[in-house]
Amino acid sequence: MKKKVLLSVIMSVVTLVAMADEYIDPQTHVVYTYQPGQATASVKAGYNEVIDRGPGYESDIVYHPGSPDAAGDVVILGRFTVGAFEYVVTSIGERAFRENKNIKSVSIPETMTNIGGAAFAACSNLTSISIPETVTNIGRSAFADCNNLTEIRLPEGLTRLADNLFLNCRQLVSVTIPSSVSIIDRSAFSGCSSLVSLDLPAGLSFVGRQAFYGTPWYTALYDEAPDGPFYIDSQLFGYKGDKPVGELAIKEGTRCVCYGAFGNCDGLTSVVVPGSVAYIDEDAFSNCNHLTGVYITDLAAWCGIEFQAEFHSSSNPLSKAHHLYINGEEVTDLVIPEGVTSISKFAFDYCTSLNSVTLSEGITTVGACAFRGCENLASVTIPSSLATIGDDAFKLCKKLDAVHISDLSAWCRIPFFWSANPLWFGAHLYLNGEEVSDLVIPEGVTDILDGAFFNFKYLRSVIIPEGVSSIGENAFNGCSLLSSVTFPKSLKSISMFAFYECSSLMGANIPEGVTSIGEAAFYGCSALKSVTIPSTVQFVDVDAFYDCWSLSSVISWIEEPFEISNQVFRRLNRDTYESSYTSATLYVPKGCKARYESTAGWNIFPRIIENDYRPFVEDGKVWKVGGKDAGNPVKFVAYYYFDGDTIIGGKTFKQMMCQRYFNPDCPKGFYYDYWAQLPSLSKVGAWYEEDKKVYFCYEGTQGIYMLYDFSLEANDTLILNDYQPDYIVGPKQTGGLNGFKGVYRDIMLCGGDNYITTWLEGVGGIDGPLRNVYPENESDPQFLMSCNVGDEVIYLNDEYEDGATPEGARKDRFDFTHTIKTNPKAPFKRENSDACIGSSEREVAQPKVKAPRRSDEAQSLYGEYNDLLLGIHLDPLDDAYLVSITNESGQVVYEKTVNAGTIVGLSI
Repeated sequence: MKKKVLLSVIMSVVTLVAMADEYIDPQTHVVYTYQPGQATASVKAGYNEVIDRGPGYESDIVYHPGSPDAAGDVVILGRFTVGAFEYVVTSIGERAFRENKNIKSVSIPETMTNIGGAAFAACSNLTSISIPETVTNIGRSAFADCNNLTEIRLPEGLTRLADNLFLNCRQLVSVTIPSSVSIIDRSAFSGCSSLVSLDLPAGLSFVGRQAFYGTPWYTALYDEAPDGPFYIDSQLFGYKGDKPVGELAIKEGTRCVCYGAFGNCDGLTSVVVPGSVAYIDEDAFSNCNHLTGVYITDLAAWCGIEFQAEFHSSSNPLSKAHHLYINGEEVTDLVIPEGVTSISKFAFDYCTSLNSVTLSEGITTVGACAFRGCENLASVTIPSSLATIGDDAFKLCKKLDAVHISDLSAWCRIPFFWSANPLWFGAHLYLNGEEVSDLVIPEGVTDILDGAFFNFKYLRSVIIPEGVSSIGENAFNGCSLLSSVTFPKSLKSISMFAFYECSSLMGANIPEGVTSIGEAAFYGCSALKSVTIPSTVQFVDVDAFYDCWSLSSVISWIEEPFEISNQVFRRLNRDTYESSYTSATLYVPKGCKARYESTAGWNIFPRIIENDYRPFVEDGKVWKVGGKDAGNPVKFVAYYYFDGDTIIGGKTFKQMMCQRYFNPDCPKGFYYDYWAQLPSLSKVGAWYEEDKKVYFCYEGTQGIYMLYDFSLEANDTLILNDYQPDYIVGPKQTGGLNGFKGVYRDIMLCGGDNYITTWLEGVGGIDGPLRNVYPENESDPQFLMSCNVGDEVIYLNDEYEDGATPEGARKDRFDFTHTIKTNPKAPFKRENSDACIGSSEREVAQPKVKAPRRSDEAQSLYGEYNDLLLGIHLDPLDDAYLVSITNESGQVVYEKTVNAGTIVGLSI
């Protein structure tokens, strides 16, 4: 005979052995478990063993009690001492004495609060047990099959008699049920063939299936009752005599309609349910196929009825009648009254007469299947107070077309599972009356929970704000029109199925900081062309990018690739239903190609290329553009940076801002006077990048123009638009450009005067991020520097600052032309000095008040034209730059080596 022990049982026993010590009472042989250092202990739980009798035989179950040697009159200890430490016994574990044939009586101490399930089941010689008032919970089947137990008094404070509690206690004659009990679960007294007297508590709300089956007490009451509805106190057990026909009115004061009460009453056409009813048990109206109406007078009470279900077939008579009447009027536009805080599961199950539902402010919970099968429901209004919507709450609401909300932040905090979300069947979402298609998640939201926008078919774009750290399971699953998603830098995880079957999504630029991408997160995103995977990612689950047929480029910044499933980037042939490897190109960091080629899951790519491209449109990028003027090396300095998102044509454009400063010492005139009054802040249109193509939207006309195409090969020609000239892009080059170490191209603009500029990879032309950004009618040469937030700041001492730097970027910029500041208070200009540093080595910011010239001892090198002989030097090394700052005597006052990879673009 071969034995095997169930895994769950093994785990529970191993846990006890590993984490708890045992104490055996030498008098009664009761075994207790305790954990050293903790105050409480328990009577040891038993366990089950499954005996496999081989092929053709059913398995046997052997029950092992936790105290197999306990016998006779057992007094359970309230306390025991091990060494110098005393333990208080508070519970009896499950199956603790199950099938122990030797115990006759049990005395339970007042330290006890809990008796576990089946704790004394099948103790066939147990005749009496003393339970103290401290016990507040008794588990299911605790005294089942105790055939010699004759009487028992249950403690006050007990609120529920669990399933099978006294099942088949054939000698049980007397049971005292305390007034605190409100629920008697199924089969609690079933088979108690000697039970002839029982007093039910006045507050009893629910009696479960066959709770008193086979007891003389129940049989006598039924025999004495007249034909018609059969009640015991507030419990409606069924119908005696011929089955009811037509309307049935449940009497006021009824608390529970019990199991199968009106099952198979095919002639029943309507039922009146009073406000006193709190429970309707399983099959109460099963097979009442001619029910056409449910009549109520108290909607708030109806919302609180607990409907039971078996295999998701609810006990709600509405699921058969389909029409609800309040005070005789049929309900089509349902408004839940104020004061209701929750709607029970199945409350309006298959109520097909409903056209609209308005949930009042204050409701926090909608139960599972609450509006399931309301097939004519077209509109639902959700309050900001709602925190939980149960499974399948709106399942099969196929005509639901409008979901109205007033608080998007509150909506994002609701966890949805599958068809709990009313958006499931393709409804439109309205926020304060305005339809939402371009979604901007509000600031303050920290997580987008599971299923938040599941199957929201009209969603076209999403902007997720900083502060959001996770995108939950199925959050945007099935959003088939979603084409653009802006991820925040705070994001840490993208959960499984988050963007499943978002078939219009074209790009996924996952930000630095994300550590995990869940199973099938972007499965079936058939329009997805490019994916950026940041260096912080540590885990990519199976099928994450499966069946992304349009995927042409995957950019990974992971320097130490880890193994991933071959299914991550596979694709499915919809004709043959066979999968094949992706045809996309994988771009990897420089020096990492060999690692990817030897790592499972990554080596399936047909082409692996080391990446030299930095996106043009990215958060934190800052351009510094300066212009020169005769006699003044620096005439103006302008900073360009992205700040905020805007939705244009369903795509997320980045808004570019310009902060411009003028040198007040430039020759005066109308134009200079206008700009020199104070630093100016202005918008420079909006930008969008896709597949290395950069588009610009001019705010005045909302016209969209492509200005850069970083995907062009050598000597390709690009037509910008109808009125701008074409330009020819030269081959990529490295080195040879003064002050810049990286990739660049020479560009010839055609039409009119030939003009040669230089296109820095990932930056743009050295004229600036947008051509002709400098003041009108200015043709002076300009210099451009570009840097990224996250790169290093060079400064001379702790008093350094740069008032021209955009807010939020001050501490994270890398820029060789920041002014060195030694005294922050007063501007300074040196007398009779023609010496100055080069135009590409200084910046000027307009001071609020023009201060008088001061002596050398009261220096301030910030806030006005800087004419000190400071030299800033940039010397290219093999893999780095040597940055040094010298004073007027040529002495080096600052020197640092900077990795070349941190410089995005630089022209000095």
